[in-house]
Amino acid sequence: MPEQTAYGAAVECAAFLETRNLSELETRARKGVRPQHVNHASSLGDRCERRLYYRRVAWDRQEPVSPELQAIFDEGGLHEPAVIARINALGVRVLGEQVTRTLEAHEISGRPEGHVEYGGLPILLEVKSISPNGFRRLKTAADVREDRSYYGKWYGQVQTYLAAADYRAALLVLKDKSSGALRFIPIARDQEAIDGLLAKADRVNAAVKAQEPPPFPEDLSLCEGCPFRGRACAPPLDAGPGAAILSDPDLLDAAQTWEATLDAAKAHEEAEETIKAAVRGKPMAVLGRLVATSKTYQTTRYDVPEDVRAPYARKTEAVRVTLRLQE
Repeated sequence: MPEQTAYGAAVECAAFLETRNLSELETRARKGVRPQHVNHASSLGDRCERRLYYRRVAWDRQEPVSPELQAIFDEGGLHEPAVIARINALGVRVLGEQVTRTLEAHEISGRPEGHVEYGGLPILLEVKSISPNGFRRLKTAADVREDRSYYGKWYGQVQTYLAAADYRAALLVLKDKSSGALRFIPIARDQEAIDGLLAKADRVNAAVKAQEPPPFPEDLSLCEGCPFRGRACAPPLDAGPGAAILSDPDLLDAAQTWEATLDAAKAHEEAEETIKAAVRGKPMAVLGRLVATSKTYQTTRYDVPEDVRAPYARKTEAVRVTLRLQE
């Protein structure tokens, strides 16, 4: 039948494309493991100086990213030109795209997206695609600076670019990878942060010259998902038998959101229970904008004798997932 022939061709085509796509992702992941002779502005915000050191001296011993993670990186690269085109269409011209900025005295190099001129003043521009969870969480420069997930490095990246370009302010443009929504976050030059980043670069440079890695970070959770762990670096970290260390950025982002909203969720639950207890039995109660209603209804319960119920008992497996924060 023609339909069966066409479907068979579709099956073969899907298999060919999936194999080809996986191969190309793996190739790009391997190419991503390349020599790094200077500190990259994009990673200088990393809280683990030991990792920055190994990126310089043991670049060939890091584990390549997975095809799934490489696909996420590739997707991020596709968003940047689209966002820049959108900014241009909105009436603000993006200039000097992908010009390398350096701080040679500190062995730092980076390539911001470019800059815009507004009110006669240059404003550095950096574009990032972000998960829906991160987009909801990051709304101000302070949110970015204080974020403990992967996104927290962006503040240091922007500050390093500002120092290299000698600009006074920047726009961090976030694009929600799910909805396509844009957020424009103004960031002022933070000289204290810049001084800290330059000092960090100098410490890494000194460690590279001495071929002596910096000490392990106090927060060993930074070792989770590190590409050098078990290869060039062996931190004193044991998560216990059967533990899985996950490094998917979206999962880590979701974990960050879970932690950040933990107190708010608890407060919400307690407030809800307080209100329900107070209005129980009242047909309607108005508390500001909140309207609470209470209805009485009947349910049916079956009290089955144990000797009747027991023969039908069956053991089944269930999975309980519990989340907790490490001490």
